[in-house]
This record gives sequence, structure tokens and C-alpha cells, in this order.
Amino acid sequence: MLILFQEYPVSVGRKVLPLALAGLVLGGCANSQQSPQTQSFGFATNGESAPPPAFRPASAPAPNAYAPRVDIPVGAPIVEFRSRTGPDIIGHTYLVFGYQGENGTIVEPDQIGLYPKDLSGFAVGMGGMAEATTEPVSLDISIPPSNVYRHQLTEDEYARLSAAAAAARANPPKWNWTRYNCNTFVADMAETAGMQTPAGGTLLAPVLFVEKLKSLNT
Repeated sequence: MLILFQEYPVSVGRKVLPLALAGLVLGGCANSQQSPQTQSFGFATNGESAPPPAFRPASAPAPNAYAPRVDIPVGAPIVEFRSRTGPDIIGHTYLVFGYQGENGTIVEPDQIGLYPKDLSGFAVGMGGMAEATTEPVSLDISIPPSNVYRHQLTEDEYARLSAAAAAARANPPKWNWTRYNCNTFVADMAETAGMQTPAGGTLLAPVLFVEKLKSLNT
């Protein structure tokens, strides 16, 4: 197993400690930019979580990212699982749910995932449980999905998924590199909607997680 390390100065209380970002080849939800000075890790530059994007990125991903399913009836409830790469390590898994629109678009899209709430969470999450956000981060907008699986839901499944997403937003789970990360969160959401999820999915790279999720539910 390959582990990549890169150090960045992070303030913890009154001390400044080096943050060793351990990027496992198996394991999701890690992103970085090229230098500490311009580093954002998908967060706003003031250290707070980046604001949620407009609906456009969720409803209409980059046209060259994948071929959206057009065989699902227009108006049917759907959930779309997405993985994206990261500038350096692994990437991120998240989902978008809504209703099938014309030409494969998503109407009334709602995007949710799990990501450290701030940069220090990457250090805390190596051994402990870090505060997390369920809102989209900037890299979800700037990086097109690398793998996508769209799944049609029943109205009941959609209602259960919506309720689970609302509960997660009200009380976001804590994040850890290997115990509960973006894959684990997405798997929990999928199971709420009655779907099968990959065994050991927490330790899969996001692109493989989405691929295995697709193979289990098609």
C-alpha cells in the first residue's frame, strides 16, 4: 500500500504544527492544491467551508465527463453517485438526487457528501473523528466527475433518501480517513434508499466505489 505525505503548517491552538496529509491509495476524500500559500483544499480562503454552489453544477455536469442516462422516464426520482479526482491524492465521492429532466439533466438537484469542515480536519481525522460538512466544496465544482452512476428510485425510496439527507445536514457525522469518510457516508445514504453497497467500501478509491456500487445495483 502506497502512502503519500506532504507537510503544511496548520495552527492548532497557540502552536503551529506540521500537518502530514496521508493519502492512501485505498481511501477517499482528500484534496489539495499545489502550494501552501494558495492552498484551499476546497474551502473558502478564510478557512470556513466554501458556500454551496448554484444548482447548475449538480444538474449539468461537464458535457465531456460522462454520457447521462436518457432511458429513465422524465420526471422519475433519481439519485446520481459521483466520484471526482483530486489535484494530488485520491478525490471525493458524493451524490446528487432529484428528478430526471429532459436530455438527461437533473431537475431540482440536491447535492450532499461528507468532507472535513476545515483544513485541520485532515490531521484530526488520522486518529480521531473530525468535524465535517455535508455541503458541496469548491473542488466539486471545478473538477468534473470521473465516474457517475445514475439510479432510478421509487417515490418511497426518494422520500427516505431526502429525509436521511436532511437529518445528516442537521447533524453531520464526524469524518475519519479510514473509519468514516465520504464513501461510508454515501453508502449509508444509498442503503437508506434500499440499495446494496460494496463491502469494505470505506477503503476504496472513490472511482472504484462508484463502479462497485453500480455493479451491485444494475
